[in-house]
Amino acid sequence: MNPEVAALYARIPKINCRQKCQSYCGPVVQLGAYTEAERPEVESALRDAHIPQPAQLSTSCAALDQDGRCTIYASRPAICRLWGVAEGMAPCPHGCEPERILTKAEANEVLKALEAIAGPGAFISARELLRGR
Repeated sequence: MNPEVAALYARIPKINCRQKCQSYCGPVVQLGAYTEAERPEVESALRDAHIPQPAQLSTSCAALDQDGRCTIYASRPAICRLWGVAEGMAPCPHGCEPERILTKAEANEVLKALEAIAGPGAFISARELLRGR
């Protein structure tokens, strides 16, 4: 993983995931070109998962295996890392507690820095979620 990306991900609090939130994992279609989808482990997992084209999108994430486990959890994209730990996004309905809650300002700083690496528009959907649309 790119060291800059790793440092940005390290700013996102960890959450003790109980692996029960698969029904909340939607399709990850807006990934930053360099930081997210082009990381070899993510690119491979998503390619193997046969990510659909926008017209064919399902409501679940293609990175989930048949048992509902995330196949790319260790290298998951920023939107997945922010869920349940960032102010303005839904808390985990299964009681998974983050180390701390990331403020909207902190989350936006991370997203802006990732976008500076990935290119414009890569993290718009994540910022919309933080704003509550």
